[in-house]
Amino acid sequence: MKNLNHLFIGLLCAILGSFLGLCLIESYWLIKGYKLGTTLDLLNNPTLRSNIITLSQVPNVGVFFLFYQTKRDKSAYGVILFFLLLAIPVAIQKFL
Repeated sequence: MKNLNHLFIGLLCAILGSFLGLCLIESYWLIKGYKLGTTLDLLNNPTLRSNIITLSQVPNVGVFFLFYQTKRDKSAYGVILFFLLLAIPVAIQKFL
């Protein structure tokens, strides 16, 4: 049960990392002079959706290595699980 809790901690941190990535993308568009909500508008565009989702996963690489370097392997597995759960729909969308 304890290992399952660490897996969920990794999943939760990966979800927060994804939201951080979306916030970073949104701040980039705000700096460039676009209106607030540009990232959400781009997520509604089917051709750019997979690119935005993939780009928002960049902070999760740091989360994974943070867990890995501190020997929290089960939490790192949670981050990898989130990568895989997110990669499957993105791959399906890209190839269809």
